[in-house]
Amino acid sequence: MKATPPDSTILILFINRPSIVIGRNQNPWLETNLNELHQAPSHVQLVRRRSGGGAVFHDQGNVNWSVIHPPKHFDRNKHAEMVVRALHSLGKISARVNERHDIVIDAPHHSQNKTFKISGSAYKLTRLRAIHHGTCLVNSPHLARIGPFLRSPAEKYIQALGSASVRSPITNVDVSIEPFLAAVKDEFTKMYGLPDVAFTDRAEEGMAVADVQKSWEELESTEWTFGQTPKFTFSTHPTENDTRPRDGVPGKTKIWFMANKGVIDQFQIDDVEQAAFKGIRLYEPSRSSWAERLRQTGLDAREAQVMGDWLKGMLGGGVFERLSPPKYEHSP
Repeated sequence: MKATPPDSTILILFINRPSIVIGRNQNPWLETNLNELHQAPSHVQLVRRRSGGGAVFHDQGNVNWSVIHPPKHFDRNKHAEMVVRALHSLGKISARVNERHDIVIDAPHHSQNKTFKISGSAYKLTRLRAIHHGTCLVNSPHLARIGPFLRSPAEKYIQALGSASVRSPITNVDVSIEPFLAAVKDEFTKMYGLPDVAFTDRAEEGMAVADVQKSWEELESTEWTFGQTPKFTFSTHPTENDTRPRDGVPGKTKIWFMANKGVIDQFQIDDVEQAAFKGIRLYEPSRSSWAERLRQTGLDAREAQVMGDWLKGMLGGGVFERLSPPKYEHSP
């Protein structure tokens, strides 16, 4: 983004291996089911991007598009409308941009929903450049699994700063990848003029650039994925600042903690501060399980085990190494 000429407009089309991608200011414990990702039969990455927006699922049936351009031309709908025109050219005439800047499509014969989201967007603006990210569910084979991946069991126990995703019913466009790519390229060419438009595949070459490699290494680190999480609290019971009712807690013990950047700042058991928990990184596997740490506070062994197992189920303890992205591998 920074290396591109300030007056240029660039379209990037890419396809990723199966992964959950959360927004820059999102909370992975709130946005995803970490245990569900860990138990997936094939590897599903968890990645935090640099731009805002909500959590999305990527796979080989989901096309990602990005447009980098001068910020003076920024408009939240401009390039989403470009993709809509591409879909119209493929016969998907009900495709349109809604009030949330998502691309939706009608499915009038569906038993429950009539309108489905097929594309979400995220944005990043700097003084010299703007970028609009978008996704499009073209023909994902994992459609039924996206919901469970993006449904956190800890949602009702977490109060978080940062951006929360707005969940919508989703569906595939049901066209082939290659015609979709060609249609988007065609609409981009119409918008910006044929003489100045050139297309190239430079993914492998890009990874040889030192700044690109450095950025990739940061994005694949657990410190970025989990350690950039804004401050949040977790509570098994209603509090003065979060009066939502809680259910499903198996034990009688009240547990509350505050974490910032994925690290526990405060931890209370039955309203008593527990200094031994301060500084624990929620995203690093620990030699001591939740149950063992709770026992060390004097909690009854059976209650500690029950609550410890429950916390592991809520917060995904010990799964984070598997959720980190593997080394770069180009997907054409």
